[in-house]
Amino acid sequence: MGKWELHRFYYKDNLVRSHMPPTAVYGKMSLRSYLNKYGSVYIKPNYEHQGAGIIKAWKTDSGRYKYVKVSGKATELPSPNALHRKLKLRKKPIHVVQKAIPLAKAGGRSFDIRVMMMRHRSRWTYIGMLAKVAGAGSVITNVRRGNGYVLSVPEALRQAGQKSHAAKMEMLKKAKL
Repeated sequence: MGKWELHRFYYKDNLVRSHMPPTAVYGKMSLRSYLNKYGSVYIKPNYEHQGAGIIKAWKTDSGRYKYVKVSGKATELPSPNALHRKLKLRKKPIHVVQKAIPLAKAGGRSFDIRVMMMRHRSRWTYIGMLAKVAGAGSVITNVRRGNGYVLSVPEALRQAGQKSHAAKMEMLKKAKL
């Protein structure tokens, strides 16, 4: 199942939907609309995983547009249409465009927190959490592809300036919903 199909599946659940970033099938119009509305987006191949092919694009304060493919130096362009032409993404296989969610920083690098669950028969059980930290200059937190690293959640939150125990308990509470 691709990202778009998963999005449509989970979007049916009101509780899950409230935690999902806005997502659409990529095209010239959806790219322009999302950049104008949200300022920063991710463009993801529908059927790739582990950070492959992810592009981050954003509108600058000067009204121009920049993008980075996985990691490296940003390329600047004058408009969403120029960005669409430059990316040369084919209609098949499809891509999705998704509002970029601001991530906390640990050591100056973005990180996200992953909740690990294990299923035994039909019951899911929480087994732990970890923080995946993006590599230098990377727009993805995939450790291998983005040259990132893993931290314990308390350490990532400490580096981000959060009160570790209270924040961890809040995340655990949300994860168990």
